[in-house]
Amino acid sequence: MRIAMLSDGYPPWERGGAQKIAAQCAEGYVERGHDVLVVTAVTDRSARGRAVENGVRVRKCWSPKPRAVLPYLTLHNPFVVRKVGRALDAFDPDIVHAHNAHYLSNASLRAAAARAPVCKTFHDAGTVSYGELTGYLASHRDSDDD
Repeated sequence: MRIAMLSDGYPPWERGGAQKIAAQCAEGYVERGHDVLVVTAVTDRSARGRAVENGVRVRKCWSPKPRAVLPYLTLHNPFVVRKVGRALDAFDPDIVHAHNAHYLSNASLRAAAARAPVCKTFHDAGTVSYGELTGYLASHRDSDDD
């Protein structure tokens, strides 16, 4: 089976919990004989491109990751949507397994769904809750109103 994975980050470039889980899944799929491609976002332009990590092919797409606009980029990140679509077209997956896809965005999930069935593993509520947005706005309110 051809399995594409979407993950905002991927080791060794990022070492968060969701990234580690995505890597464990990808490596497990490869060990079981599946053809795997991980599409991820990197903030260093010189790091973009292709790599192989522990037997897993990785396509690294450049995207800025400004935390202040994360809720907006979660909806649509114009820096990566076409890149994700091209990577999926070239790979032609049977299924797409998405992990934290905040910076890759919901628009990338829609692009993936147009190409193959999508399975989404939620590692937090950011995809379905805009608490990050309202929390950011509340913490940056003008204090002159007091």
